[in-house]
Amino acid sequence: MANTEKIFTMTESATKPTRSKSQRRRAVRSSPEKRKRELQEFGVKAFAAKGIGNANHADVAKVAHVSVATVFTYFPNKKALVDGILAEVARMMREQVVAPGQEVLAYSGKSASREMALTMSARAVIQGAHDHPEYTKVWLMWGVLYDPEMRTAYLEVESEFDELALALLKTLDDAKEADPQTLADRARLMTSGGTTLMKLALDEPSTVRCEVYMRHIMGAMFTPFT
Repeated sequence: MANTEKIFTMTESATKPTRSKSQRRRAVRSSPEKRKRELQEFGVKAFAAKGIGNANHADVAKVAHVSVATVFTYFPNKKALVDGILAEVARMMREQVVAPGQEVLAYSGKSASREMALTMSARAVIQGAHDHPEYTKVWLMWGVLYDPEMRTAYLEVESEFDELALALLKTLDDAKEADPQTLADRARLMTSGGTTLMKLALDEPSTVRCEVYMRHIMGAMFTPFT
């Protein structure tokens, strides 16, 4: 009997799927917060491929190689899924656009070349689009949705871009004499130009066309205020 039990135990052990050390470490270390973040990242890929309105839990599960039930565990309905994915996109936009822009702003305060500071900011936008095309696609999709709640969330992030652009413009020598509304309008133009740069960066693997268009935007930015 003892031998039979031993054989059964060995057979049962042999049929269990083995996992690599990295898989075992991931299983041990992945907290709910980290797992949710991973699903958000996979969700961005699904949304970029299918569209914000079309992608669903099953699409995210397929990209993440998990069960649909797992996705529902973290995002119990479609609204929660959309909100979670857009929150991840907003985080990346702040990281790729706002944070580098703030660094440029600090540089601008120390440098005599204001044009160089604004150029660095524009190039950060282009590079972000090249490095994270899925995030950029979802951001651009989000920008043309007019559902009241989603629109409010989008404008909240975009307003940070406007504030950053305004702060950069205020470093220009003639900005002190400029009308506040003119400055605000120019900042909005700069934000719109950044959005167009993102679109162009997705369509143009080469940075040459992006650089040309960037120069057009820069020309508008340096038109005298007075």
